Amino acid sequence: MGAPVSAALRCGVSSLSFLSLYLGLQFSAFGSPAFAGNTVAGEHMEIVATPTCLGVQWFISGDDNLTSTVEVQYRDVDASGPWRVAQPLLRVEPGSFNGDGVDPGNLLAGSVFDLTPNTTYELRLVLEDPDGGSATEYRIERTRPLPADPVEPRVRYVVPGSGGGSGTEADPFRGIAQANALAIPGDVFLLQPGTYSGVSTLSTSGTETDPIVWRGVDAESVVLDGEDIAKPVVDFPGSRYVHLEDVTVIRPRQMAIRGNATSGIVVRGCTVDSSNLTGAEKGGIYFFGPGQSNVYIADNTVRGPIRWEDGRNDDAYGIVVAGRGHVIRNNEIFDWWDGISVGHGETEVETSDCDVFSNEVYNCTDDGIETDGSRHNVRVVGNRFTNVLCGISAQPVYGGPMYAVRNVVYNSQLKPLKYHVWPTGLIVFNNTFVGADPRGWGDGQWRNAIVRNNLFLGGSGPGHSGDPISFDAQGERADLDYNGWRQVEPDRFARFNGTYYETLETFQEALDMSWHAVYVDLTVFYEAEEPELGPYLGQGGYLPGYVPGSQDLRLSPGSVPEDAGVMLANITEGYDGAAPDLGAYETGLPFPIYGPRTEEPGDPSDVTTPSALAAGPTLVAYPNPFSAEATIDFAGRLDDSSALRVYAVDGRLVRTLDLASRTTQSRVAIWDGRDEFGRDVGDGIFFLRLEDSSRNEPIAQTKVIRVD
Repeated sequence: MGAPVSAALRCGVSSLSFLSLYLGLQFSAFGSPAFAGNTVAGEHMEIVATPTCLGVQWFISGDDNLTSTVEVQYRDVDASGPWRVAQPLLRVEPGSFNGDGVDPGNLLAGSVFDLTPNTTYELRLVLEDPDGGSATEYRIERTRPLPADPVEPRVRYVVPGSGGGSGTEADPFRGIAQANALAIPGDVFLLQPGTYSGVSTLSTSGTETDPIVWRGVDAESVVLDGEDIAKPVVDFPGSRYVHLEDVTVIRPRQMAIRGNATSGIVVRGCTVDSSNLTGAEKGGIYFFGPGQSNVYIADNTVRGPIRWEDGRNDDAYGIVVAGRGHVIRNNEIFDWWDGISVGHGETEVETSDCDVFSNEVYNCTDDGIETDGSRHNVRVVGNRFTNVLCGISAQPVYGGPMYAVRNVVYNSQLKPLKYHVWPTGLIVFNNTFVGADPRGWGDGQWRNAIVRNNLFLGGSGPGHSGDPISFDAQGERADLDYNGWRQVEPDRFARFNGTYYETLETFQEALDMSWHAVYVDLTVFYEAEEPELGPYLGQGGYLPGYVPGSQDLRLSPGSVPEDAGVMLANITEGYDGAAPDLGAYETGLPFPIYGPRTEEPGDPSDVTTPSALAAGPTLVAYPNPFSAEATIDFAGRLDDSSALRVYAVDGRLVRTLDLASRTTQSRVAIWDGRDEFGRDVGDGIFFLRLEDSSRNEPIAQTKVIRVD
């Protein structure tokens, strides 16, 4: 068995690994139950790996009444770890429900979260049907490694120019085109300061272990200037395993960065300024169309051409991907129509098995993220969306599951979830939704949804519809429970499938559902104001937006949502209390990191998953921006060697703050905007860094803005 095992432990997208087929046949031969009754397990199973997740699709026949289930367990083979329970696979509804003609097929699908990159896992999948039929399958799969430099890099040097040079430090290549023409796998091109004008075509491919890396020595001083020509500033035409890191991209007319039929592309640590876009198809980072796989887009700042205050007067998209195995994480994305688009409405290309983690998305005049046209195992986890018309769109999703887990949507002007045109297979766990319209979740048509542990809070006014109702939707195969709802009018709780329900209690009794739901209001949060409702669809412009993070949406101690949730395997593990909390923020866990990280990308401990969103200690400062003083909270264990320091953007130490102990796992500090000598530091951007003084190592860092 040795040869098949080694051949199968590969990273990337494959429809069926050799080892998966081999082990499946072996276990069938040694006593798997005979397939009988209503459900027959097919031999075809697809498992797709990203660095921190495994997505499963198990195709079956029969089960016309959709009663089959698949329980999932997993264990770390490398560490000889114990079996752990994951979420069960979702029974996907076969068929087309919206006129698009896309049938996902007869299968169950789902994801395993919270995995370590580049690690071998064993899965145990147990299929049962109460009408008859069962099977147990084992699979061995390996998560993808995080993108890294070549094993044996050859460092080359590049300066702006139009040809010549040998690539040495003394005689650098003059221009990216010259370097690309002579590139080989394993090259690391260090782009020296200056402006590189025109289109940068990165067409030479690397390999999985020896990528070609294009890296600016400093993101601010290495500028790729598109000069407003009708082509992308950076183009990856059919490229494989090419990295673009630490550069600034400016003046695109249409798309700033584009890839066609690519695999293993990395865009990391870049600033993409698309504020001047004027072309027909406007976007920041585009990997769309057939043949795209395993693109990794992380720690970038992606600015668009649309102003929130101008309303919905144009369309442009921050990051667009189609295909399988993509990762979009820890980016700052703002001033777009849609911040992120996964699938982009494409029906001819299967978009599945994508991770969208820990992004800071704001000022999007349509959707914070759309998953329109995607199919299975799209995971939208731990993002923060501020100032959006709609937070998360599935219009539609074909089969699912599409996971929305531990996201925050604040100041949605219409609805937090745009589940329209009968998407199927929607899993909504532990999100916090605070909108300006009174419908905490309103106006949609969807199927096969599981909704748990969320907070739905709309505004207090009549809203655009004139009907201040908490929940307004059409849904089939709905499973809603353990959610918190704000009800403004005493006789207006829900309209579901056309029937009105005056209260949560009448809703529960009539539908025999949501027996563990609770009422909530804005007082459940540390500090949050009701967002102000602007004109319908932003006509004439939205009202001024809110600074991301300006509202403290953590739960107030002793509030109703604390311990009011239900345990969800592989999602809410590690909660502190009698039961998980409702909403995105679990009491006692450190605050998540949104947007670009300040630590070196590629750290093996860099894992963002539902139950480990804040596994690394972090800081939160509020209000931010601040004028008189900022309160800094740290949740996590500290020792006597911990120090909290304020640094200027040039790295200069401004002040060391006193850390007051509040509990055994929480400390707080106050900064009044003054330095060590009591002098006012004035306006500016500063960094708060929690450090281990004994080892001179940073523990956590956050950015704070002072407005004098």
